[in-house]
Amino acid sequence: MPAPPDASSPPAPAPTPTFAEAEALADPTRYQIYRLLLDGGRALSVAELTDIVGVHHTAVRSHLQRLQSVDLIRSEASAPSGRGRPPTLYRATANLNVPGPAAAYRRLSSLLTKALRDGVSVRQAGRDTGRLEAVAARAAEPDEDPLDALVHHARRHGYEPEVDETRSEVILHRCPYAEVAGDDPATICALHLGIAEGIAAELGGIEVLELDANDPYEAGCCLRYASTGVAPAAPGDPAARPNVDSTAVAAPRRAN
Repeated sequence: MPAPPDASSPPAPAPTPTFAEAEALADPTRYQIYRLLLDGGRALSVAELTDIVGVHHTAVRSHLQRLQSVDLIRSEASAPSGRGRPPTLYRATANLNVPGPAAAYRRLSSLLTKALRDGVSVRQAGRDTGRLEAVAARAAEPDEDPLDALVHHARRHGYEPEVDETRSEVILHRCPYAEVAGDDPATICALHLGIAEGIAAELGGIEVLELDANDPYEAGCCLRYASTGVAPAAPGDPAARPNVDSTAVAAPRRAN
């Protein structure tokens, strides 16, 4: 009889995707939908995913069918409420260890495409994405501290953050987009700053003051923040979409 697993041992790593699963996740929008279902901690409807991802609901249904065909997600009926057929909900069923660089650059391409599609700056596209991802995080952890939520988001996306609360700084020990940021740091740093601003704006309680950028291959970029104790602005409030030029992006420091 095999010995029971040691409760103190670390959990087994997430499995590497099969070829069919990796092929299904190769599309940036489809991968974004998968991550939303996986990271959000709850089932979502087609309407909710359409609002978040910003594509037509027919395209969202097509992506969901593709993910279901390789058993990465499943559908379930929502609880009846009032008249009419309750909407179908979708939930991730597999947490795959998608290769880090591939996943990171799929996410980057999706965000840059969003900026082009919406006709906004990359920083504003980052802010919009940060707010939406904060909504999903808050649904999963309603009582999570906003700074913890910001740090968890950075860790999940490969930045290896470290908090220095005495200096109100989050040090980022890794840049998951180093190869692109090395060629165009202004664009990539503005995108990342926008995401952090969007998370802070949605959750309230903290304000991102500055991104002090470093050479992406050296990492060590620094997000400076301040505690505000202020609740988040409502989505329709003009304060929810402030001037993206109001927060500084310090020029990257190049390694010698």
